[in-house]
Amino acid sequence: MAEQTAKVLFVDDEANILKAINRLFIEDDDLEIMTAAGGEEGLAILRDNPDVALIVSDQRMPGMSGVEFLAASREIVPNALRMVLTGYADIEAAVDAINRGGACRYISKPWDDEALRAAVRDGVERFRLMEENRHLHEVIRRKNEELARWNRDLEKMVQEQSIELQRKYDESRELNRRLREHFRRTVKAVAALMELRDRRMRSHAENVSRLAVAAGKRMEMKKTDLERLLVGAMLHDVGKIGIADVNLDVPPEKLDEAGRREYQAHPVIGQTAVAAIVSMHHAGLLIRHHHERHDGAGFPDGLKGDDIPLGARIIAAADFLDHRVRDFEGDSGLDLSLKNLKDLSGSRFDPEAAKHVAAVAREVYAELLPHAGFVEREVPAERLRNGMVLARDVVASSGLLLLRKGLRLDRESIETLKSHARIDPANRSVRVIVETM
Repeated sequence: MAEQTAKVLFVDDEANILKAINRLFIEDDDLEIMTAAGGEEGLAILRDNPDVALIVSDQRMPGMSGVEFLAASREIVPNALRMVLTGYADIEAAVDAINRGGACRYISKPWDDEALRAAVRDGVERFRLMEENRHLHEVIRRKNEELARWNRDLEKMVQEQSIELQRKYDESRELNRRLREHFRRTVKAVAALMELRDRRMRSHAENVSRLAVAAGKRMEMKKTDLERLLVGAMLHDVGKIGIADVNLDVPPEKLDEAGRREYQAHPVIGQTAVAAIVSMHHAGLLIRHHHERHDGAGFPDGLKGDDIPLGARIIAAADFLDHRVRDFEGDSGLDLSLKNLKDLSGSRFDPEAAKHVAAVAREVYAELLPHAGFVEREVPAERLRNGMVLARDVVASSGLLLLRKGLRLDRESIETLKSHARIDPANRSVRVIVETM
């Protein structure tokens, strides 16, 4: 793009000097040379041409001196560059022009034509650069204002979006919590249905789950692994649904060959039962391997040591312990069961898993009802309140365990009891722990 013609004003009271200047720049097509014979005329020209790039004024002029003219011109065209023409004897006046009139330089008279042309072109170029710089500064200023406005709008939008995202996050977290709780309740319900086939093992899955999860926490397992451990422990015997009733009443070591094969297939059947649910893949592995042994003599795959998933090792120890506790009566039952578990550590059970299961066993099997200071009271379902503790298992007429003793009631468990009270007369009231006065 061609540069715009620059306007240059020369002011001098001598006509022959102005003619000489016109001749000097006659071939400079990119310069528009304007001349004035005095200060007043020059100011008039400036008023009509506020886009003048350069003003060159003689110092010695009648009426209005060059210094006075240049000072006055600053009020009309403040951005124009200014130069003063002066003789050698007027150096002091040239300095005054620079100080008062805003001149950027002085040119000695008589001048050298090439030096004057170079000075004018240099002044015009400087003006163009300064104008471009002012333009850029203005563009930047506007852009900064626009950016500041965008930032304000963006900040407001981000705040609004953050509030909305937080709301959706809270909703999603609550939904996930409810889904996890419903999933756990569903798993517990499935486990309870399985135990209907063998009522001697009522709450076995719950006990194994509590033992296993407590041990897993003690071993600092990750939250996701604890979730899988809980599900695997609750459903570890789901494969027994395929075992004939006659074989359920016989200890595994006393089964005949056919019965033993059927029994040893239940971990694989259990894994198969949950394999269709993608989220239960890892729990299925725990179900499959909970009868493996630390020494490799277990089933179904004969895995050994650390090749057995950690969760399965924990479930194996918890499963054994709960079975043994049921075989004893009295306070010494747990002590004897823990001794059996310790004796089999290193052969049947992983020593670390067995150690941690043993460490949490007393807390899990702690007596729920103190001998003094508390009594049982029967309370209708509609009068149950948050925080009450069940004194006994709540069992449906069908034999299904609904809620186990020791549970501290909350809103959901109370609603469960109320719902069953409406459809099952056996659950119109439950027994809870009440402190005596």
